Amino acid sequence: MQKKYRISSEKEMHDFARRIARIAKVGDWISLIGDLGVGKTIFAKAFIAELGFDGEVSSPSYALVHSYDPPATKVSIVHADLYRIENDSEYLELGLDDALHYAIILVEWANKYPMRLPDNHYTIEIEKISDNIRDITLNIYGEGVSRWA
Repeated sequence: MQKKYRISSEKEMHDFARRIARIAKVGDWISLIGDLGVGKTIFAKAFIAELGFDGEVSSPSYALVHSYDPPATKVSIVHADLYRIENDSEYLELGLDDALHYAIILVEWANKYPMRLPDNHYTIEIEKISDNIRDITLNIYGEGVSRWA
C-alpha cells in the first residue's frame, strides 16, 4: 500500500510519526529515507516519544545504534543509522535482524545499505520541497497494511 502526504510543519511531522508509532508492533521494520536535514531524526524523536520515552533522542550517526527499552518505553525500539555502513560484516554487527524478534526497528538512511527487509516493513521517503514543506511517500508491507486502515 502506498500513500502520499504533504507535511508543512514540524508539528505535522510529529503527528505523522505518532500515527505510525501507534500501529507499529514488535517485528516491524521502519525505513527512513531522505537527504540530510529532511526530518528523519525529527520523525524518530516523535516516534520514540509516542512509545513512552521522555528522554533525549539523538541521531545514531556515530554510535550507529541506540536502543530504548522498557520500562522507559512501551516496547523495545532499536534506532539505527546505516549511512556509514560499508559491508555485510559491519551491517551484521549491528544485530538488527536479531532485534526484530524483540523490538521495533527504526532505520535512518535505510537506502544507503542494501538489505533484505522483513515481511512487515514501512518505507518512509521524505523529500524537502522548501524550508517548511516535506513530501512523504509511505509504503506499508505486510500486516501493517491492515493496521493502517
